[in-house]
Amino acid sequence: MICGKQLYNKIYSIIKDNKKCNYHPIKIKPISYTELKNDIQALYDNEDIKVNFGATNNLQFKIKLVSDKKYFGAFWDKELYDEYEKNTLVICANQIKTIDEYWYTLIHEVYPGHGYFFEMVKQNNTAFDTGANMLIEGYATYCEISSIESNYAVYLRQHYKMIISKLLNNKISTLSNAQKYLFNQQIGYLESYYFGAFLIEYLIDKHFKSPLKLLQFLSKNTKGEMFKLWLKDI
Repeated sequence: MICGKQLYNKIYSIIKDNKKCNYHPIKIKPISYTELKNDIQALYDNEDIKVNFGATNNLQFKIKLVSDKKYFGAFWDKELYDEYEKNTLVICANQIKTIDEYWYTLIHEVYPGHGYFFEMVKQNNTAFDTGANMLIEGYATYCEISSIESNYAVYLRQHYKMIISKLLNNKISTLSNAQKYLFNQQIGYLESYYFGAFLIEYLIDKHFKSPLKLLQFLSKNTKGEMFKLWLKDI
């Protein structure tokens, strides 16, 4: 693990999750291309997200609706993945069962998550690759728990903290099948989502004060400079 169990334990001890969760899932109707485009634009227009993360209205990507994957969605940046000639958003309609899963997938994958992240950090030709999972997936998962206040965001925060607890205490057998699938992909892959999210939150609170300032820092510095800030706190 990139920052060591000592830092993970420290982050776990200060995760904020004292809000009461009143989350009640609502089933989603079939997803259409038109609705996807309109809802992504609605995220672009969200004033709270624009203030905290910065504004965008010009992300260029192709949209694919599929029904044969094991995840909610994915954003493939053409400069990181050779098999894609265009930036591509994949939405897995068969996996998304609720309205909240749908909206927070768009937050994670498009704005202010992956699509926006890549747009920002590449402004000054900053080099990023898929090996930086703790940052790339951690940032997008951080967006889920911090960009829009809702009962679902509170639920996600508490759920992700529970997953971290299982990982720290080696209770892998109690993870869901989807989590086990990610855990077995490569060393640290599952951890990159959840530890990464709270490490990003910790970093912003201590060093940057807003996610926009973190993104601006990353647009001018290497990812190694950011990891140094994490390592100072071990």
